[in-house]
Amino acid sequence: MDPEKISSGLLEAKRALLSLRDIAKVYVLTGKGRDEFLALKENLLGLLKNLRKLVIVSVPDEDIYSKFRDVIIEVKRLDLPMKDEKSGKELNPERSFIEIHKLIYKLAGGDIDEIASMINEPVPVTPPVEKEFYEKLRYQFEELRKLEKQVEMLMARLGGENLPEASTEKDEKREIEDLLRDLGV
Repeated sequence: MDPEKISSGLLEAKRALLSLRDIAKVYVLTGKGRDEFLALKENLLGLLKNLRKLVIVSVPDEDIYSKFRDVIIEVKRLDLPMKDEKSGKELNPERSFIEIHKLIYKLAGGDIDEIASMINEPVPVTPPVEKEFYEKLRYQFEELRKLEKQVEMLMARLGGENLPEASTEKDEKREIEDLLRDLGV
């Protein structure tokens, strides 16, 4: 069995989980996306079942089968809106998102990585995903810097103090670049 297929399949499963999380965010904000969520969940379940078959053929181990079964059961639990396990009542969209978020990070960050390590096929972090993350981080730093400036100006007006020395845009970009460089980008 080609190990790259298993590794790429596990990577696709991680991407699908993160997409489910993103759809859940949209659901919280707009109330829409339930059909897309359920369709993607069904596709993910099919992918996981097929991956389980491939892995069991290449690495026949009861622990791996059991771990896959646990992941599949957890994915089946995902729903919009989620239900409270004890009472069976539907959770509000915000609480549903929190539960989905926790469950998805447990699956994507823990269980799938554990399966990959059990079959000695680590799932790589793809550069495009990493690049997108750092691009969002850079944008958030820029927005934070703008807010800091506005707060400084407002404080100066309220306090009647002189405005602090305005830093140039070049200095701010250099600071952001330094922060990103420290993060290893």
